[in-house]
Amino acid sequence: MGYVLKRVLVTIPTLFGVSLVIFFMVRLLPGDVIDVLLGGDQAATAAMKQQARERLGLTGSYPEQYWRWASHFVQGDFGFSYRNTQAVSEILGHAVPITLELVILGLLIAVLVCAAILHTLHGWWDVGALVVYAAATWAVMAGRMQWAAAN
Repeated sequence: MGYVLKRVLVTIPTLFGVSLVIFFMVRLLPGDVIDVLLGGDQAATAAMKQQARERLGLTGSYPEQYWRWASHFVQGDFGFSYRNTQAVSEILGHAVPITLELVILGLLIAVLVCAAILHTLHGWWDVGALVVYAAATWAVMAGRMQWAAAN
């Protein structure tokens, strides 16, 4: 249990650091995201652009923007996808069930294949070996087939 707790405690600052790096790298990209979202519309006035910035939370300094994003993230508001033009929570809501289904199915297949291999090679069932072989088989299958819910 101590090992798991240690790994969880190491994960928290790592995720924080990764979120900081990604957030600021995206902000440092050349160009204005508002121009991209408006499709380079030359008819867009400065007032329209400012309204879009306020709606998307792109006002204020970068630390203020990060704090606003992080506080919303902790509350379960994952933001808005510029690419899909919808809330990230909606995208995850559609992708998570499919991903879980694939993971469970893949794990079941891995267990069945490994059970057959163990029974064939050794003529016995060893639960510990079955778990190890199943996990290894599932990892290889998932990596080879790139199992994940795609949009």
